[in-house]
Amino acid sequence: MEKTRLIIAAPQEQLSAARSHGFPTAHLIYAVAPDGALSAADCPPAQDCTMAVDISRYCGTSPRELAAQIMRELKSRGYRSLLLDTGRSVNSRQRQLAGDVCRMCGQAGTALFTYPALYDVCPGSYTLIGTALSGGSLDGHLRYAQKRFGKLAIEIELCQRDFSLPSPDGQGLELTPCQLRFLCERYPVRRFFSQELCADYFTYKFGRIAHLVLYDTAHTVAAKLDMASRLGIEYAFVHWRDISGCIQQLKALYRPS
Repeated sequence: MEKTRLIIAAPQEQLSAARSHGFPTAHLIYAVAPDGALSAADCPPAQDCTMAVDISRYCGTSPRELAAQIMRELKSRGYRSLLLDTGRSVNSRQRQLAGDVCRMCGQAGTALFTYPALYDVCPGSYTLIGTALSGGSLDGHLRYAQKRFGKLAIEIELCQRDFSLPSPDGQGLELTPCQLRFLCERYPVRRFFSQELCADYFTYKFGRIAHLVLYDTAHTVAAKLDMASRLGIEYAFVHWRDISGCIQQLKALYRPS
């Protein structure tokens, strides 16, 4: 079984800290303006790194020229792969740009990571699928995505949510680390691990209302990575802001490849 390769995504001011732990990194330093201007912050050498480009604001003309500019930057800096971040919605110009980038990546032999909204215009790319679930099973979720998209990468989204029971919408209240710590201290009950969700949880009562708290730790992140490895998923991304607090524990459970 080949081990899933974990990539830590970080902006400029956090890259040095992220890179110091031995995992490959994705540089969140590139953005495309609405008119198509590509901007970047300064960054350290990019060998064995992923170039992440925020195209969520792009609505300009000449997507092919912009695609060529992105590829020139990728090659000149020595990046090994490319990620296109579309944000929550995708317009026609972004789809054209993604299609052009995909063709150029194919010609250059460069791995491309995109999101489901671009799947039909980026054949052969890795489709990024999130792991934060409040129901069902992560294994089933990823297997379904593999059948639908083929090549898959996962985006590990650390969950910290408090659900009132019953929870009709399945959304829950997002907790800050401080709020989660407060609940753990106030309700020192037994913690459980959900095999289905690869997440820890506990329950408590506030008045007459029962609550379920679902949250991630280094242990659950490692469990998600182990599951991805068993399913043959080559890559996983996680944001440095989410993982920085438990990176040492994660390294002990899931060593950099």
